[in-house]
Amino acid sequence: MAHDPNATPTAVLRRYQIEIWNHGEVEKLGEIVANPYRRHYPGKIEILTNGELAERVRFFRRGLHDVVFHSIIEVAEGPYVTTVWETLGTTKKGQRLCTSGIEIFKVEQGLITDVWNGHPQDGQFAWNLKWDRPVRDEDFLDVKERVRDWGRQTRAD
Repeated sequence: MAHDPNATPTAVLRRYQIEIWNHGEVEKLGEIVANPYRRHYPGKIEILTNGELAERVRFFRRGLHDVVFHSIIEVAEGPYVTTVWETLGTTKKGQRLCTSGIEIFKVEQGLITDVWNGHPQDGQFAWNLKWDRPVRDEDFLDVKERVRDWGRQTRAD
């Protein structure tokens, strides 16, 4: 799929997650991400070229195999799409890892131009919490089921 200047912010975000992060197809960055683009963190802005982003993706994927990056929640308004996401994978030593975060993407003419986020945290987001007790394992939805449902929704849109 080539660059689509009329793609919705949600469609661009999903390509970014699936093609770039899940499949490692960094050769498609020019179709999805502006060159350069800006990452906004509390207290600083990082400007990355597509080459620098490609190296970042490669570095991440070298550390984990079977990477699955997916949105749990997506909310779009105008050129912005906010995602609550999880990344799952297995280290070379066989340890399963999950990292979660919240990011806001700005998409202009079908390209991601800006991303705002705090630093991701290890672990899953807990759902359906009862506030009168500590979090238990059963408070976490089944990850494989969530990824499967997200994949179905992505194909339906």
